Amino acid sequence: MLEPEVESRPWDEQLVLDDASYRTQLAYLLERSAFYRGKLELRSADEAGGLDDIGSLPLTEKTELKATTSAENPVGAHLCASPSEIVRIYSTSGTTGTPSRRIASLAATLSPIRRMCSGVGPMNTKPCSFTI
Repeated sequence: MLEPEVESRPWDEQLVLDDASYRTQLAYLLERSAFYRGKLELRSADEAGGLDDIGSLPLTEKTELKATTSAENPVGAHLCASPSEIVRIYSTSGTTGTPSRRIASLAATLSPIRRMCSGVGPMNTKPCSFTI
């Protein structure tokens, strides 16, 4: 096992941690995304309940996300990161329609030590192209 204390944690303890993480993420989403504030129609994350209640939230369709894009905002209204936090934008080729974009923030992709060692800082950009 890579992390025994995590991989062997009792299920009930893991559920408590997962519920807290879910509530934190939902609060972040509502604070930073106009799209999801409107879609979920919640005044606070507490209104949504915990992880046990996630099934009551509506699903988001790709067409809804694409409908919020424009020339000025090619990512869309669901974006939850400021430009200085974005380190990578993934884009599909658009074989079944128009391309879709996925955002990765610096904090979500690299640890602070790895960022510092690699010389990556806020607002650094580098185009890259690859095929999966």
